[in-house]
Amino acid sequence: MDFTPPSSPFTPRLPHPPLPVPPTTTNTLGILSTHLIPSLTLHTTLSLAAYSAGRFTNRLDSKDLLWPSALVANAWYHGVVSPYVVGRAKGGVWECIRDMGYAQKLILAGVTVWGVRMFGKVFWRVKGRRGDDGRYQRYRDAVRKRRKERTDTEKGKGEALEEGEVEREVWNKAFLGIFVPEAVVGSLVSLGWSAVRYSTPINAVGALDGGWRKVLHGFAVGLFATGLALEIMTDSGSNGQEQQESNNVYRGGYFGDCLVHLAFPLIALADGVFNPAMIVGPVSNYLFLRRESLRDDRDKRKAPRTPRSVWRLAATGISIGTLAAGVEWGCVHYF
Repeated sequence: MDFTPPSSPFTPRLPHPPLPVPPTTTNTLGILSTHLIPSLTLHTTLSLAAYSAGRFTNRLDSKDLLWPSALVANAWYHGVVSPYVVGRAKGGVWECIRDMGYAQKLILAGVTVWGVRMFGKVFWRVKGRRGDDGRYQRYRDAVRKRRKERTDTEKGKGEALEEGEVEREVWNKAFLGIFVPEAVVGSLVSLGWSAVRYSTPINAVGALDGGWRKVLHGFAVGLFATGLALEIMTDSGSNGQEQQESNNVYRGGYFGDCLVHLAFPLIALADGVFNPAMIVGPVSNYLFLRRESLRDDRDKRKAPRTPRSVWRLAATGISIGTLAAGVEWGCVHYF
């Protein structure tokens, strides 16, 4: 029996089949590799840039500008940049946008509008102040107090503190104590829309007919418009109140912000591109804003609530949301 040895000991005797490309999954490993880790890398990198700019200008509130800009950058990265870089998108960037489904386009536009509006509001608020707001002043005071206690223990009471040393300690602890935690939260919040680009359409609402899908879609669009309107009206009612200390969203707009983030998974659910990981986004955003509202409640004496009727505000927001849902339905069906 003739046997011809291979030309090299490393030459395979049988042709090797091509290695399969593992599909993107919605299990824990898939969520980490395609959703959370890229988001965390992006947010941490932007946090480092904001920290560097803040340290150069001695303004801790540079972090406030990071929140909306990082979330918008995250949406565009997962929706456009990442598919284009890895070759899943045909043609250029605009071809990638054109090839998106309607739900993806709507979510990308919604995140962009929400983030640009918030960035503008925070930018003018930061620009109008000569220094950091009360949240960061309290952080500095806490660092100063701890350093004073340490100095008194080491050198005895009565020793004066050097403000330069205090500021150096503030900034040495700020990156891991302030910027990185918010980058982690932002990565979780962004799952509310970043997961939709990678997800495979599932039959989440397969039992519903087309009419119910349209109702859910319209409800989600109205929910987004209502939340955005509540934020805008609350911000406009807070203008000129220098005492009011706030985070990225004024306290009265926390509920509106939660509605905005809840709308994105509902839009994906109505259009059949829902990923279970998307629910982590609005839940994380709610927990984050809940923490901020509890902190604001401790400052009631310094931050009086805006004198505005809650019912009138809610009625106006719901009216705007209903109108927006009707306009979106008309544009889709007649244009």
